[in-house]
Amino acid sequence: MHAPRARVTAALVLVLAALAAGCGHHAGAPGPKVAPPPGEQAQPPAVTGARAGYDGDSGYRPGLDVSTLAGRRILLDPGHGGRWAGSRGTEGTREADVNLRVALDLASLLRQAGMQVFLTRESDTTLAVPPDTSLATDLRMRARMADSLAVDVFLSLHHNADAGGRHDVNETQTYYRTGDDGPSLDLAQRIHRHLVVGLRTGSDRLLPGNYAVLRQTHVTCAVLGEASYLTYSPTEKRLADSSATRLEAECYFMGLLDYFRDGVPRVSAIAWDPAWTGPVSERPLVARGTGAVDGLRWTVDGDTVPAPRVTMATDDSGGFALRYAPKAPWTDGAHAAWVQVRNMAGNHSAPRLDTLDVGMPAVRLEARAWPESSIAGPIGLTVRALDVWNRPVADTLHVSDVHWTSGVTGLGWLAESAVGEPGEARFYLAPVERRGRLTLNARWNNLRATVTLPPSGSAWRSGFVRRSDSRAGLADAQVSIDGGSVAATNADGFFALPGPRTAAVRVSVPGYLDTGKLNKGDALVSPMAGGALLGHRIALDAEGGGDESGGTGPTGVRGAAVNLAIARILREDLERAGASVVLTRESDASVSALARVQASEKFRAERLVRIARRLGGPTSVGYYPSSAGGRALAARVHKRIWEVEAADSLRPDTSAGPARHLPILMDDANYVLQQTSVPSISIRSGDLARPADELRFLDASWRHREAYALYLALAEEFGARSDTLGNARITVTRGGASTPGATVRLDGLALLTDARGESRYSLLEPHLPHRVVVAWSDKGPWRSAWIDLTRGRSWTWDAAEAAPKLSIPSP
Repeated sequence: MHAPRARVTAALVLVLAALAAGCGHHAGAPGPKVAPPPGEQAQPPAVTGARAGYDGDSGYRPGLDVSTLAGRRILLDPGHGGRWAGSRGTEGTREADVNLRVALDLASLLRQAGMQVFLTRESDTTLAVPPDTSLATDLRMRARMADSLAVDVFLSLHHNADAGGRHDVNETQTYYRTGDDGPSLDLAQRIHRHLVVGLRTGSDRLLPGNYAVLRQTHVTCAVLGEASYLTYSPTEKRLADSSATRLEAECYFMGLLDYFRDGVPRVSAIAWDPAWTGPVSERPLVARGTGAVDGLRWTVDGDTVPAPRVTMATDDSGGFALRYAPKAPWTDGAHAAWVQVRNMAGNHSAPRLDTLDVGMPAVRLEARAWPESSIAGPIGLTVRALDVWNRPVADTLHVSDVHWTSGVTGLGWLAESAVGEPGEARFYLAPVERRGRLTLNARWNNLRATVTLPPSGSAWRSGFVRRSDSRAGLADAQVSIDGGSVAATNADGFFALPGPRTAAVRVSVPGYLDTGKLNKGDALVSPMAGGALLGHRIALDAEGGGDESGGTGPTGVRGAAVNLAIARILREDLERAGASVVLTRESDASVSALARVQASEKFRAERLVRIARRLGGPTSVGYYPSSAGGRALAARVHKRIWEVEAADSLRPDTSAGPARHLPILMDDANYVLQQTSVPSISIRSGDLARPADELRFLDASWRHREAYALYLALAEEFGARSDTLGNARITVTRGGASTPGATVRLDGLALLTDARGESRYSLLEPHLPHRVVVAWSDKGPWRSAWIDLTRGRSWTWDAAEAAPKLSIPSP
């Protein structure tokens, strides 16, 4: 986890809302928090006309009917504290102190109303204690405290600061937990209204927030308030007066009162209808709860149930029962039901998710051979247990429970599946010569099935694709025969495709290299980059799109287009190495900063890389100021980008203006970097205002080099070690002369040769053969060969030669 992050948009003048890092989701040194950019609500905030505020009416009056607050439970979180002072005013006022004063005033009001109030701190302290006193731990403990106390509301109280150092900005911001458009938004709307009317700062926003203290709580409502800017001197002076903090506390109180006064419905359980006497496969579901229901959302196994398919009954005690009958018979196994209701005032219940099991018996056994045609190699056998509708039952058939018989002795079994599928077991029969048909009988419990194999032949090629290190089978590998067909391996790595038994096969599988080697007929593959990227999830955020140009060069080159082109190349490189990748935008379309964050969070990315251009200044690699993980990733990217820039700086630069400078590391207070929950960095490559750099952005060779540099840095981020992996240089020539722009693919990763006719690769397994594919022009033809890095790392391939030759042999 890291310290909170922020967005600064160069193309637009924004009002930036800053906090110290404690309000955010990241861990590390305190840093600013910045409000999202325009486009996420109807009216962007004004950057002029800021008011000191705190001169409005909260609506609080003695004698209010506060009975709806009695018995409710709330955890108040005065942000920061102890070593985490938060933002500071121009006169030295500490945010942590102001937050606590508001929290204590609010706690007093709520307790008088009968609410059960807890505080994360009641003095200038933190929750984190030695030996782990990090900010990440402190934030996590605040969230866990809310869960352990089972409160109805978690409310975090803060005051802001401008990330850019301005002192003429003031704004009221209210954040609700990102993704919770139900209870958290319901409460935030009511609190926000009273803060706006009571404080009158001159600008306001209601926004989703992905801060750790909101994201990590599981209570019904999670809201964070940024009542005003402590860095606006007139407001700082007002907050020195206890009447101002009391007014702010009253605004929060009235928001809470409005929320609970409007009623909060509740779904208490989802279960099978106990009154149902029909078949189990058609049994209805019943959701029970309390409160008036005006609308509902119901999903079953992720599919939305139309409201007309749900019937409702109520009772005199204010309870309700919602019933849903399936449109098709239930399948065997577990089913997830999710229900949320809404009352007339617009308040939502907390969503309820329950998992219910259906027990459908198996009535038939099915056995199949793969392939069904004549074959001399291994044969795959699949046994499935089916219900009355010929659907697999949920219980996995264990291979040990399936018994095989035949009229033939000496049958050999190569392997049994270690991968469970619903109602399925897989077996593999060793090659066996047979002149006639072979009948195999399978028995599981009281069910039987028969499969008949044709006489032996040689029309098929079968086997397994396995890792060279562990010999584990690999699923979804693409296996082909030169000039023949292609087949994909199953979950055990088994394949079968038409072709002679002796035919050579080629294998393509994300994250692995085809070694060209066979072991007992099985194809062996080896992990790319030491397997560092296998299974990791990465988000790529190409800045700009649509109306946002991402910067425009002197001849009209749009940064947005360059950014997306590089993101697409990088995605292909990462996926080839076994990573899963999401692009926050797939086309030249406008995408809000919030949507970019949501795309990364929904994808459950482990890292985020924001790809952008500079308008003035050298290439920079940025990270959010207080993100330790972001800084570490940025350092790796900086090193790799520095290598690319250093190589380019050796070339003549005929552009006007100062010479190109090498990349720098710097803070980047960017909203996308702020709100993502994982280490995130920005790479702003080149200077779009320089004609020479603009030409570079149009150079496909350069775009591939930038993408490859990011690929290498991410591989190192996830564990690839340059001290154990090698590198290679491929020089492409024609008649001995360098061939710029030739396409080189090494292990499937594509680069275009630079002005010297070179393509440089890193993080290569030094003891494996590597396949090189070269096209001297975009018209081809393509030629391929293997190179052995144990013989040397520098190879030259001339168009007149049949294969590459060593340029510099290994010592």
